[in-house]
Amino acid sequence: MTPPDKVFVPKWAPNRLRHSRATELRKHGLDVTKTVLGHSKVETTQIYAEKDVAAAMELVAKIG
Repeated sequence: MTPPDKVFVPKWAPNRLRHSRATELRKHGLDVTKTVLGHSKVETTQIYAEKDVAAAMELVAKIG
């Protein structure tokens, strides 16, 4: 019997929920996101909240 091929499963941790929520909130501004997450420094918030590249591209397409 041949063993099944290995399947790549990305490593996951509960902290990913915090990252996802921070990224979702970032569209309302970093200060709001920082407050909701309870960070004292915006630099910490920037670690969690990923940039919305799609929104930036949409804005540039709109305003040129």
